[in-house]
Amino acid sequence: MATLRNLKIKTSTCKRIVKELRSYEKEVEKEAAKTADMKEKGADPYDLKQQVTERSSIQQLCLQFFLLFS
Repeated sequence: MATLRNLKIKTSTCKRIVKELRSYEKEVEKEAAKTADMKEKGADPYDLKQQVTERSSIQQLCLQFFLLFS
């Protein structure tokens, strides 16, 4: 009985982790599209640099999250 319970807990944990990782990946894609749009529209270089910095920090977070649970 305890084994089945532990399996359910671990399965739920894995599902949650995969869901969070996918969420981070979607956020990275969204930020990449936003950066490309800013470049296309000729945004202010400072704003563009800030956007690139934000995107790289999100990518690092995603990578750290992935490495932590792999």
